[in-house]
Amino acid sequence: MFRLNPFKILRERLGAAVGVFAISFLCCVIGALMTFVFAPGQAVQAFRISRLPSMDQETFNSSSVGDTVLVTGELQGDHVQTGVPDFIAYKGERWVVTVPEPDEDGTVTPYGRWNSIPSVTLELTVVINGQSLVLQPAENIVLGGNLHELVVPGDSELSAESEGQSFSDGTIRYHGFVDGDLVTVYGKKSANDGIDPDHLYAGDRTAFEESQRQAASGLLYSGICMFILAPIVLVGGLLVVVFKRR
Repeated sequence: MFRLNPFKILRERLGAAVGVFAISFLCCVIGALMTFVFAPGQAVQAFRISRLPSMDQETFNSSSVGDTVLVTGELQGDHVQTGVPDFIAYKGERWVVTVPEPDEDGTVTPYGRWNSIPSVTLELTVVINGQSLVLQPAENIVLGGNLHELVVPGDSELSAESEGQSFSDGTIRYHGFVDGDLVTVYGKKSANDGIDPDHLYAGDRTAFEESQRQAASGLLYSGICMFILAPIVLVGGLLVVVFKRR
C-alpha cells in the first residue's frame, strides 16, 4: 500500500478551501454589482423611456439635434446589402463545437457554445405616417423584441447538442428584421434630421417599455440569487473539502 503524505493532503485541502472562498466571494461581488449598480441603472433608463413623449413626424421635427427620441413605425431597408436572405438588420450567433479529452472509460462527448457575431444594421429608414426618417448606421445597436429567426446549418460532421437539438460546428443562428416590420426606435436626433439609434425593438412602444422594466427586474432577481448562492457555495464547498475521502 502507498503511504499517504499528510502534508500533501493538507496542502490540497487548503488550496481547495481557498478556491471555495474565492468562488463564494465572486458570487457576492457579481450579486452586488447586479443589485446595486446594473439593476438601478436599468430601472432609471426604463423610467426615462416611459416619460418620453409620444412622437409623430411633427413632434420629431420640433425636437433639437441630440434630443432623445422614441418613435414607432415601419422599418424599411434592402436585405441584399446584409447578405442574409430577407433580413435588413440582424444579430447572430455561431455554434462552435469542442472535443474534450476522453473520459476514464474512453468516452468522448463533444460540447458546444454560441459565440456572438457582430450585428449588422446598414441603411435603414423608419416610416411614420407616410414620412420617412433615416436611421444612421452605427455599431453596437441593440436589437430586441420578437425578432425573426433563421438557422444556417454548418457543413461539418462534428456536432453537439443545444437545448435538445443537435447543431453542426459552424452553424449560424440569425435573429433580425425583415422589410416592413413594426419597429420602435430609441436613440437621439442626428444632425441630418435622422436618428442615431441605440435600440431597434421589434414591437410597439408599450412592449418596448415593458421589456425595459423586465430587464431591470431580471437584473435585480439575478443579483439576489447570487447573494443566496454565495453562502450555499461556501458551506457546501467547505463540507466537501473537509469530509472528502482520499
